[in-house]
Amino acid sequence: RGGRGRRVTASKKKKKLTTRGSTFSIPQPDQYDGRRNNVRIETFLASLRGYFQFHGVDTSDRQAVRYGGLFLKDQAQTWYQGLQKAPDGFPEDVENLDAFDAAIRAQFQPQDHLERVRAKLRSARQWGPNVARFVDYLDELFMQLGTNMNDSEKL
Repeated sequence: RGGRGRRVTASKKKKKLTTRGSTFSIPQPDQYDGRRNNVRIETFLASLRGYFQFHGVDTSDRQAVRYGGLFLKDQAQTWYQGLQKAPDGFPEDVENLDAFDAAIRAQFQPQDHLERVRAKLRSARQWGPNVARFVDYLDELFMQLGTNMNDSEKL
């Protein structure tokens, strides 16, 4: 039973969520194609993790890595297929979903991503009457920095 008297159940067989008698499906993550775009990478990884958690996939297991590989395409799939395989067919140095996330970031995340975001913050200027759009832009940049903000950026 969920909070406030709501009944929430997850049916692994149907892969749907039922709440208050309504049923809806959880969408699959979009496939990641290997583009070196930090927002795209982080969105893919968060979506994949949420999807696995909903479906009860053990993310500490090597099988999660194999499932994760099914959501890759193009350059990312080529990279995944080229990973050194252990005798059991799993990528050798990728033991769980955390290691899969780290490997994706190491391969595809631009190394100067944080520097680029900081440069955009330093040069950000609000032009025209649309303050809300500028605030949204700044929010997006700050979210990309996450916990990597220094004291002057927090101001």
